[in-house]
Amino acid sequence: MPTVKEVLASAGLDHTSSVVRAALGKAPLALNATESTGKTSGSSTPGTEEKTQANKVILGRGVAGQNIYPIGPTTHPLLWDWNKTIWKAAKEEGLDPFNVIYWMCRRDTLLGAAARGGFPVNLPHWRNGMEFRELSTGHEYALQRIYEMILNTNPSHAYLLEGNEIFDQKLVMCHCMGHSDFFKNNAWFRNTNRNMMDRIAEHSDYVRTLQRTKRVSPLEIEQFLDQSFSIEGLIDMDNTTPEPIQYEVFQTKEADPLPDDYGVIDTSKMPPHIARRLNDPAVIKQLQAEERTRRDQELRMLPKHPDRDILGFIVKHSKVLKPWQRRLLGFIREQAYYFAPQGQTKIMNEGWAVYWHQYLMNRPDIKDYSEIVQVADHNSGTLAMSPTHFNPYTVGVAIFKDIKERWDKGQHGEEWNKCDDRAEKRQWDTGDKKGLEKIFDVRRRYKDTEFLHEFLTPDVARQLGLYKFTHNEKSGYYEIETREFKAVKNQLVAAISNGGRPIIEVLDGNFKDNGELLLNHVWAYNLDLKDAHETLKNLLFMWGKPVHLNTKDAIVEEGYDPETSEWKTEKEEEPYRITVDFVILVNKDKEKPGIRIRYFKLHEHGAETEHFKEETEEIHEEDLQFMSFQIKNDL
Repeated sequence: MPTVKEVLASAGLDHTSSVVRAALGKAPLALNATESTGKTSGSSTPGTEEKTQANKVILGRGVAGQNIYPIGPTTHPLLWDWNKTIWKAAKEEGLDPFNVIYWMCRRDTLLGAAARGGFPVNLPHWRNGMEFRELSTGHEYALQRIYEMILNTNPSHAYLLEGNEIFDQKLVMCHCMGHSDFFKNNAWFRNTNRNMMDRIAEHSDYVRTLQRTKRVSPLEIEQFLDQSFSIEGLIDMDNTTPEPIQYEVFQTKEADPLPDDYGVIDTSKMPPHIARRLNDPAVIKQLQAEERTRRDQELRMLPKHPDRDILGFIVKHSKVLKPWQRRLLGFIREQAYYFAPQGQTKIMNEGWAVYWHQYLMNRPDIKDYSEIVQVADHNSGTLAMSPTHFNPYTVGVAIFKDIKERWDKGQHGEEWNKCDDRAEKRQWDTGDKKGLEKIFDVRRRYKDTEFLHEFLTPDVARQLGLYKFTHNEKSGYYEIETREFKAVKNQLVAAISNGGRPIIEVLDGNFKDNGELLLNHVWAYNLDLKDAHETLKNLLFMWGKPVHLNTKDAIVEEGYDPETSEWKTEKEEEPYRITVDFVILVNKDKEKPGIRIRYFKLHEHGAETEHFKEETEEIHEEDLQFMSFQIKNDL
């Protein structure tokens, strides 16, 4: 009989990894485990023998592509067979998922993992507990329920909730086949770290090592993580291959020396009087001086081109971060880029998984007529479209089904678009039967914004009841503005662009030739100034020098135009700059460090003009004691 080590090796798993050690009970990641003890619990009141058995995790051999997956001792044995059947069915239908490891766990274990981004462990921070409490409250009052959670790793790790009925687990397994196939084959995931489970465990271990060796206090780590998590979205969401971090201090660089013959023109075949004129020593000296100045300026200019990876820029170029802070910020950047493709493909990913769980659950080898009502009930709950909330599951699967139907019938292309006869369009069917091929191609190449822009049709928008909304300043409520298709699609695409976050980029890391940081808001809509202030203040602590942000405000003027008898709306954009820096505040002859926020109007070319607003606030003592530099000395 093969040993556990041999079984793991045959499955392509390392027996020393944190995940597998957890499954073997050697790390606090075991199934049905609490984070403090790492021991599994088979039943609520086990006896001595039951406790011994419950502390073990049975490693079951899967078949038909499923190498190995751990299950709890109380797992229903039918799940082993269904795992085999569902995997085989998915492969027969053309799906190409990773192997999937299913973790059978209790509710609190599942919610705890969800609060940590889906991982058994993560960077220790209070927001994990906050999210756990929110998820627990939602489950307790039946406001929400997590049926499945799967990670983009190889093999994929998926969670099954202990106590669910068999049909629930079957549906989750079918759903996971769609997700895992999407992770493996979508272009936006091709460069993600497929070993992120172990990598994030290393992040967690590093923080605990810092605390255990007493090099850094837990309070200091928490304060820095608070600041870091506030800027975790400041990455280039469209970059699937972020540059590796290389730390450098740009002020120590020197420009490349000029060649001795710089500016000298070869005049060997020219008359002497022309040669003397072209190679005038005074002219050559001036050209060389100008080139040296240009090279020095280029050297001091960081970055060479606008850079949306602000996290990476700070990690590389900040001169005030401590080594452990730089490393922690690098961890957060690594996780942000790992999760970025999921933010870019949420609608497609969920729609694809729903499409295939519906299809697979209706296959004769999986379908059970006694479960039809329960499956239909769960499907309706998953796809319910609230009047006030956007459901990515519903929109995604509706578009995929529409694509398949249209490409099966040939309802696309130039001839289709030229046809204006609605009756003819309803009967249009060329018998192409290329729908399945098309949805697999779409799954491979697109992200959400492109997916909606190209494949959301007026019929699907009408079927889903989509509309464009606006905020009524008088009533304070959001109201339906229009159901006109183009306006609806444009607002939807804009809302999900860049993961729903504003696009910010670094223009200059040596602004005013003083090492200050200049950022630019790639304007599409106005910023939330409260959030912008807090983010800029946290950037100030990490950069150590003044931070500037160029942005705009859309000034909308509305009124009745008597000449056209129409309500007229005029929109004008006013550029301005927000500057955040450290100051010394004087109150009753006492000096205290503070932060100053100023607003400047801008010319089109970026020069500051009128200073029209200013705010100041004191820096809390607990923040001061953990700063990497002294404000007074810097000022």
